[in-house]
Amino acid sequence: FTLNQRQKLAFLLLVNDRMQRLQNPQQEPFHFIVGGPGESGKSHLYDALCAFYMEIGCSMELTFTAPTGVAASNIHGSTIHSEASYV
Repeated sequence: FTLNQRQKLAFLLLVNDRMQRLQNPQQEPFHFIVGGPGESGKSHLYDALCAFYMEIGCSMELTFTAPTGVAASNIHGSTIHSEASYV
């Protein structure tokens, strides 16, 4: 994946957190909000994270949410409300 500077920073923060939790499973997971207008590269970051987590065999740990059904579908996630069981 080719990530821009901001995407790379977000990716490395999340990868670093996962690697730390491999050494210390009791550590709370890092929660991260990726925001921005349409076509700003959010889905590209999600794709890179999915590939990394699949590579290390931990893809079931990821939860992607979005505010609308269309956005959730684009990232193979769920809406924020449905994930939080508000529906």
